[in-house]
Amino acid sequence: MGTTSPTLYSHLRADPDFRRSAEAARVSPWRGPAPDASWHDPLVTLIEAGMSITLAAEVLNLQRSKAGYHRSHDYDGLHDRVNNALQTGGVQWTGRRPWRVDHERLFGVLRHLALGWDLKGAARLAGVPLATVKGWRRRLPDVDAVIVAVAQAAGTPLNPYTRLTCPGQYCATRTGYDYGCRRTPCRQIASNEVISWRNRDA
Repeated sequence: MGTTSPTLYSHLRADPDFRRSAEAARVSPWRGPAPDASWHDPLVTLIEAGMSITLAAEVLNLQRSKAGYHRSHDYDGLHDRVNNALQTGGVQWTGRRPWRVDHERLFGVLRHLALGWDLKGAARLAGVPLATVKGWRRRLPDVDAVIVAVAQAAGTPLNPYTRLTCPGQYCATRTGYDYGCRRTPCRQIASNEVISWRNRDA
C-alpha cells in the first residue's frame, strides 16, 4: 500500500474513526493475510452427508486442529455452518477409516465429489478407474451409501447402486444379480439345461 507499519499504527492511534472502521473490516482474531477457507464448503458438504468432523477432515487431508480452530473462531461463519450440517446429516460414519477399501483412493473420490464433480469426473481426478469405483459400489453397500450421500449433499444427485435378486428361475445360487452379471449366469444355466434335454431325448 506504499506505507510502513509504524505509519499505519500512528494513523490508527490518531484517528479513532479510522481505527473503528479498520477494526470493523477486520475479522478478529486473524492477523495478516486472510486464511485459506477453500476447504470450508467441501467440509460442510461431507458433514451434511453424515460424516463426523474428524472423518470429514481426514477425507480432505486436513488437520483436525485447523478445522477446529476455524470453527471455534467462527471464521467465515464456519461454526454455525458445521452445527447446521451436523443437524442436517446426523453422524452416520465416524472414526478415521470405516470402509473396507483403499482409503486413500476412496478419499480422493469423495474429496472431488464434495467439490461438485460428478462420479466420472471425481474418479478421473482422483486417479481411480471408474470400473474400480463401480466395483466398490457393487460389492460394498456402505461405500455405495457414502458415495451417494456425498454426491447428494454436493448437489450432484447419484442413484444408489441397484441390487436385484436373481429370480431363481434357472439358477438356484441366486448370485447373478448380486454380482452385477444380471442375465449371464441364468442364461448360461438355461442353455446348459436345454443341451442336457436334447442329449437326453436323443
